[in-house]
Amino acid sequence: MVVTGKINKISVLFIIMGILYSTVLTIGIITRYPDTNNIINEIMYLMGFLTIISAFVVMAFVNEIYKAFGKNYGYSKFLNRIAIMFLVVITTIVHFLHIFFNNKKIGNENFEIILTLEWPSFLLLLDIIAWNFFFGLGILILGFFLVNKIIFKSAGIIFIISGILSIIGLVSIPLNNMDLRFIGIIGYTILPVIGAICIKIKINSM
Repeated sequence: MVVTGKINKISVLFIIMGILYSTVLTIGIITRYPDTNNIINEIMYLMGFLTIISAFVVMAFVNEIYKAFGKNYGYSKFLNRIAIMFLVVITTIVHFLHIFFNNKKIGNENFEIILTLEWPSFLLLLDIIAWNFFFGLGILILGFFLVNKIIFKSAGIIFIISGILSIIGLVSIPLNNMDLRFIGIIGYTILPVIGAICIKIKINSM
C-alpha cells in the first residue's frame, strides 16, 4: 500500500504538470507575435521552467512504477532509465541556457541564434531530441512493460501510442517543418496525462 500510495501521489503530480504545461503552451500559441509567430518571451521563460520540472517528474513517475512492479524487468528498466536520464540532462541544460542567454547581447550574431529556441537553432534541435526521441523511447518502453500487467494494460497501450507519436514528431527536423512537431507534442503532453489518469484510477481501485 505504501508503494502504490507513492505511485498515486506522483501520478497526481504528473497529471498536474501535464495539464499546466499544455495550458501554458496553448496560451503561448494563441498569444504569439503576429509578425514572427514566435511565442512571447515571458511565456517561453515559464515554459522553460515547467519543462525542466516536468522532466524530473517524468523520471520520478517512471522510477516509482518500476520500483513497484518491475523487479523482474531489469533490461526494460535499464533502457528506460537511460532514455529518461538523457531527457532530464538535455532538457535541464537546454532550458537553463535559453533562460540565461535569451535576449543577452553576446557579440556574435551566429552564437546568439544558436542559443534561441526558435527554429533553426541548436538548442531547439536538442530539445526536440530530448522530448521527441528520448521521452518517446522511454515512454514506449514503459508502455510495453505495462501492457504485460493486466491491470495497467490500457495505460500501457496509451503510453505506446504516446511514444510512437513523440518519435514521429522527429520528422519535423529533416522536413524543416516545425508544424509537424505538434504530432510529437500530442505524444508527450496529452497522451501521457491520460495514461497517468488510467494508472491512478486502477491503483485507487486496488
